Amino acid sequence: MNNRGDIEGGYTMELINIKFDRTEEEQNGKAKYKVDGRELFAEETVMYHYKQNGYNAIWSENNYWWCLLGLLFWDVIFAKVRGAVQISRGGIDEELYVDSPKFNELFQWTISTNGMPADYFTVDFYKNREAMINNRIKELSNSNVESVLRQSYQKHHGQNFRMIENWNRFSIEELCIVPRILPGEAVIKILDRILRNISENRSGLPDLLVYNDSILFMSEVKSEKDKLSEGQKNWIDFLESTGIRVELCLINHTERQIANLKKKEQESKKLVTVSFGNSTSKKRDEAIEFVKNQPTYFTSGEGKEQIHGAIFDVNDIETLYTMLDLTSGWKSQRIEIDGKEVKSTELRSVLWCFREKNKQGASLDYCKQGRYDGDKNNFSCRMVSLDIDRWTEYGYISTDSGDWIFDKKELEEYKDSILQNISYCPLFDPKKVEKVFEKIPERINPIRDKDWAYISSEHNEWFNHNGKWYTTWGNTNFPGIAAMIGVCKMSRKEINEAIRDIKEEQKMDRYLSNSRVVPKPQKKSGCFIATAVYGGYDLPEVMTLRKFRDKTLNKNPLGRLFIRIYYRLSPPLADYIKNKEKLRKGAKSILDVIVKRLNDR
Repeated sequence: MNNRGDIEGGYTMELINIKFDRTEEEQNGKAKYKVDGRELFAEETVMYHYKQNGYNAIWSENNYWWCLLGLLFWDVIFAKVRGAVQISRGGIDEELYVDSPKFNELFQWTISTNGMPADYFTVDFYKNREAMINNRIKELSNSNVESVLRQSYQKHHGQNFRMIENWNRFSIEELCIVPRILPGEAVIKILDRILRNISENRSGLPDLLVYNDSILFMSEVKSEKDKLSEGQKNWIDFLESTGIRVELCLINHTERQIANLKKKEQESKKLVTVSFGNSTSKKRDEAIEFVKNQPTYFTSGEGKEQIHGAIFDVNDIETLYTMLDLTSGWKSQRIEIDGKEVKSTELRSVLWCFREKNKQGASLDYCKQGRYDGDKNNFSCRMVSLDIDRWTEYGYISTDSGDWIFDKKELEEYKDSILQNISYCPLFDPKKVEKVFEKIPERINPIRDKDWAYISSEHNEWFNHNGKWYTTWGNTNFPGIAAMIGVCKMSRKEINEAIRDIKEEQKMDRYLSNSRVVPKPQKKSGCFIATAVYGGYDLPEVMTLRKFRDKTLNKNPLGRLFIRIYYRLSPPLADYIKNKEKLRKGAKSILDVIVKRLNDR
């Protein structure tokens, strides 16, 4: 026995409510039901239901997709890249470079022991292999995915991989069902989403794969008291954005439970009333004809006093925008949301982001990315650009205690402006904003709070390690609390890398200062060899190279190490080249190529 319906609002998935008698005892906290003389788990009960309706079903959950991920991206996952091996040296964790003498030995130990690279569950996993992942996606897009899957299964079956604990859970025939029925592009998009943040996205996929010879869809199963988690909602939204149908199958839910479920989704709907009166615009007749075709059309008054209007669902964004465009600039245009009059420009400034998401056919992942950098947004809304890991506003540094003290009143005013201005978006969740602001502490002190650093007036980041101050640039001459203007969060990886790089630079300094050939550093930070080759410090070519030094090389540890060695060794070389015409011309031809490439970037 089952009832069907649709959940409107945030999801278009179909809802099914089936009825089976529940057993009195549970197994491992999971409900069981009486089905045809057997006692089955909720997922098995729903599988029985689908089978009775002419479908096959696989209890897939997340594990099925982990198998596909491992088999289709095996060589990428187990690639020898920086990050795959991590060691602790002197109490500091560090990633080994691939060319390190011990890398291969420790890589094999890591894989055989853990069944995965060291960075697998970190956000760096994707960053360290992004180019390889993109290349693999292109390769799969131009291949027969089922054939690739079978070959990989035959090659790697039984090998140690953390996310495949039981190789016998799914047969190769079961694993091939998805790539055989679903478009390859959809399968790749699912796996790509997992890879982008394995820690967060590896769970939440629907419980069942339901299929016959020609169609495949997914089903999320919920027993009497179960609810959809945030991760499950995000996956359902993503799957639907790729064109994959998802059903929500409930067991023994009451009419009241279903009504409440639908009510919650209805509450996310944003309704906008747009009305207009008399206008000299050439579009007036077109506007009247358009609004009359809306199912929510209303009118009042007569003649020049007549008002036309309709109520629009923001989810139907293009219809709303058509109405706004037709009546744009009219004095008689009136827009209302929840009884409050809103300006057209104000509404458009909020909804442009939602409209762009719809144009792209994007999932809710679009909302969770930063507006400019694509990084994770803590507010799940790209319209909120506040960086909660970096503070130079909404507070101040106390020169007495060294604390960054938040101005809670100012923060509260900013939060209220967010809630008011962005509330028109149907995807905006004010509760998430409230939660983020609630977690902001009263004060932060980088001496006490080890994951935080000061920001100086010169925008250097100073962190404290074992009572000493360091910057990521290698500076240890702390200018004092009075020079600090804010605080920022630093990951343990960033701190460890900075300490390691500082120690390496200190070793190099000691080595170079003990070398007989090392000249004294010059006060003027010029490009000695380039100046000698081109014949002047302020020539365009020299300025290009100097800009590359400051903007690129000086922003990473290896670049800074190169600069330090260069300024130690280059002056005598520059003097030598300057007096040798053939050498100068040869060096110039090399530098010309470099300068051209830098200018072309």
